[in-house]
Amino acid sequence: ATQSCTNEADGFTVDYPPDWFTNGRVEQEFSDPIAACRYFGQEPLDIPPNAALPPSVAISIVRADEPSPPDPNATIVRREEAGLKRYLYIGTGNLNAATAAGYTDLGLFTKDRELGEELQEVFNGLTGYSAPTDFDRLLVAPFNMRERFLALIEREIENAEAGLSSGIRVKINGLTDPEIITALYRASDAGVECQLVVRGLCSLRPGMVGISENISVRSILGRFLEHSRIYEFENGGDREYFIGSADWRPRNLSRRVEIVAPVSDPAHQAVLREIISEDLANPEGWVLHGDGSYHQGERATVPE
Repeated sequence: ATQSCTNEADGFTVDYPPDWFTNGRVEQEFSDPIAACRYFGQEPLDIPPNAALPPSVAISIVRADEPSPPDPNATIVRREEAGLKRYLYIGTGNLNAATAAGYTDLGLFTKDRELGEELQEVFNGLTGYSAPTDFDRLLVAPFNMRERFLALIEREIENAEAGLSSGIRVKINGLTDPEIITALYRASDAGVECQLVVRGLCSLRPGMVGISENISVRSILGRFLEHSRIYEFENGGDREYFIGSADWRPRNLSRRVEIVAPVSDPAHQAVLREIISEDLANPEGWVLHGDGSYHQGERATVPE
């Protein structure tokens, strides 16, 4: 059996287990009025000092000012029959009832042990519990993300020069980081086809002879705000996919805590590939030219 909580202001209802420590119990036990359903709303939950949470649930809210905290990321540790299990969520946008109606975003919910341990290290670093560590699978800004992306681009360059299949397809909100742009120019010069869907700011200039002939940039503007970040690398035919909260901008790579995670499930990879392919084939897309102008209605060649 579950109980329900309705947030009238934001217009949504959440079902939750009856043993959860909720706002109602806070009010009853501590006489500290809290707006109904704030537990599930946009405002932070204010639990009274010295509140003794029951062993069935404990919630830790991490807040940070500098650098900015990651978008939506969470770890859930459950005591199950087989022992403690860690579940994690990594997404591309805020868990916000208002923006959810107009934004398109992606999220990965998994119990992958290695990813869970690394995400826990991120939270440990934010709370000061421990110093940041090396991340093998997660790309975490401002620690290793720029270097990892540069290494992934460099691998495509090496594959192209070795005669192996290569390619980069990315869907992001902005592209202004000088090091990433320089690496993409080098990739283009090596023969790597780079197909980029960049909704907003883009400092790269595609299609310039001798510089970016193998790079195309499109912007999708429509009913919904395209907010997802997807990164696809051909990797010699063994494609790799990532999703996360980071754009290729200095503020994301250097001045914020951002997380990008690999997506390894073939079914999930197929969804990500389809999203990028549909964006590239969208006749309503705006194509960026080398002079900085955009023209609508030009289709891109979508690889199989």
